[in-house]
Amino acid sequence: MIKDIITARLAYWAQAICEQVINKWGGYQGGQEILSETAAITPELIATEIIASGMGAWIMEFGSGSALDVGNPFFSNYISSDMWNAERAKNGNEFLGRKKGDKIYRPDGTIDISSGRAEGMRLEHSFSGYEPELPRHIIRDEITFTMPLIQEDIISNVLEYISGEITASLRSDILL
Repeated sequence: MIKDIITARLAYWAQAICEQVINKWGGYQGGQEILSETAAITPELIATEIIASGMGAWIMEFGSGSALDVGNPFFSNYISSDMWNAERAKNGNEFLGRKKGDKIYRPDGTIDISSGRAEGMRLEHSFSGYEPELPRHIIRDEITFTMPLIQEDIISNVLEYISGEITASLRSDILL
């Protein structure tokens, strides 16, 4: 029964975190999504995952262009993918024009093909729409802020359950 209480409270708080993140994302148009789901329930562990996807979630959490947080846990995957323009590393991760025929991945999830006209150009200084975005760490900060509330809520609910069980046990003993 205690496991059920903890699982329910975690599910509640994970959903609350997702809703807060969505509110803080506002109207950002980046094809981002966030959801929560129970990841594991064992005798030793009850875990809930918060899963964010889409380039918009990535950009809002870790930034973009020369403002990209290279300390993020997914950076090595990113620079190993075809989304990464390897020439950026030589220029402080600034957005650079791509070679003709290269794919250009847009924050909204669409993909364009480069004409090559801006190949090698430092786009952050030359074209609007290529401004770097600072990392906002919305998800990390929301989880960090909410953790003490989650812990307090779970402790309170478990203690309330235990107290109710003890009270019920004492009542049944008195009636016997």
